[in-house]
Amino acid sequence: MGLSVTVQEGQSLYDVPPGSYRARLAAIKELEPMTLPDGTTGDPLFAWEFEVLDGAHRGKSPSALTPRKATLMNGLGKLLRSILGRQLRPTESIHLETFVGKEFTIPVPMSSGSTLPHSPVPPPRRPAPAAEPVFFLDAGEASGIDHTVPRKVSEIRAVVETRPELDWDSARVCRPGAPDWEPLTAAIPAAKDWLPVPF
Repeated sequence: MGLSVTVQEGQSLYDVPPGSYRARLAAIKELEPMTLPDGTTGDPLFAWEFEVLDGAHRGKSPSALTPRKATLMNGLGKLLRSILGRQLRPTESIHLETFVGKEFTIPVPMSSGSTLPHSPVPPPRRPAPAAEPVFFLDAGEASGIDHTVPRKVSEIRAVVETRPELDWDSARVCRPGAPDWEPLTAAIPAAKDWLPVPF
């Protein structure tokens, strides 16, 4: 009786069709050199194993093979350049374990179903939140509030809410560098909600 196999439907755990995928770097494994058919020994490799995080191929595990020695132009060097988002510096040390567990957008080329090109790229960063506006606050000389100190809007709100006895209807604010003072509620419309309610 000879050897036989049964062809299964669907793709293997490692196959994903060409395209871009959001994936987590699950592991980097060290592969020992293999003896080639001509009797020579191949180079030791890293296997970069990813896990697709969403879509129809969620859970699939595409992978990439790279040399273990990085140069500025070889496959490992290109992959590291892409992950770091910058050029490599000769003689620098890069700790690969810091990449494990992080998310990347990985492109799978037309010519390969399971092996990634050496260029995973980090997903786009979320834009930084807008800086909170800053104003000088003039609540009148009698308030004792230093009008030369720049304050964030949240700090001005705290002052308003802790000093309800002051005449906030006549309070003024000025942006640093602006030529004129403006009424508090004109420059910061939300301040209308902070002002104490008259009895």
